[in-house]
Amino acid sequence: MPWVRLDDQFYQHPKLARVGPLGIAMQVAGLCYCNHYLTDGTIPWSAAQSLLSWQFIDDEDKRYRIGISCGMKGEDATAEFVIGLLVDAGIWEEDMGGYRIHDYDKYQPSREDALREQAQKRAAGQAGGQASAKARAQAKSKPVPVPVPVPNPEPEVPTEPSGGSHGFSAHQIVEIWNEQIDGVLPKVERLSDGRKRSVKARLAADKSRDADWWRAYFERIKATAFCVGENNNGWRATFDWAVRSEDVIAKVLEGNYERAANGQALIRDIDWGAEVERWTR
Repeated sequence: MPWVRLDDQFYQHPKLARVGPLGIAMQVAGLCYCNHYLTDGTIPWSAAQSLLSWQFIDDEDKRYRIGISCGMKGEDATAEFVIGLLVDAGIWEEDMGGYRIHDYDKYQPSREDALREQAQKRAAGQAGGQASAKARAQAKSKPVPVPVPVPNPEPEVPTEPSGGSHGFSAHQIVEIWNEQIDGVLPKVERLSDGRKRSVKARLAADKSRDADWWRAYFERIKATAFCVGENNNGWRATFDWAVRSEDVIAKVLEGNYERAANGQALIRDIDWGAEVERWTR
């Protein structure tokens, strides 16, 4: 996407007041990264380390490095220090293999919405070019202009998913989650627009997924030790994570998280070459 949504009072938010100018700069850079690569608010650890440079060179070729100080103590600014400020303030959240921007889906377009908008613009541009070429050809052969029909734009997809042949709604999927997790994992208290979009995408991806399928999928997550906090950092699966992408579903069903037994970090199982290719294509 060529832009990022920022409120004109963005810099006055109490959370940003806690992280200072370095945190604000990192937050804007993170938003730009997510919108450019369409990651739905996820930033891999390696990408987060290189979002900003903490040194620069002026017109006289003098190199400067940004520093931080408290009283008589000072040190150079680092990505880890600034990321720590964002995490402590609740602006970023630690996620599998990196970080996730809090409430990203409330203010920024999702990957699905962005790709649909791009496809619509391409189709409209092609239709417009074809219509223009046809109009020029007709103008040469006939002195009277002929109206050229323009195809109707693709209808808006409803916010509430129909669920295909099973007629599921996001509310029903949330109810199944809350029933299956049985106090082991965080319960969903509010169905946000971002959660509706995620559920809609998962339902559209495979219309054969009925109520029994969702119960079995959520039960598989609950029965996986790594997903219920038995890992190095105490991370636990959430509803948002469970419906985030087809990749997550595939990894759960293929047992990737079961291989992270005895609290061993799943980051070792990640194919970083494939991850880089996926986020940059």
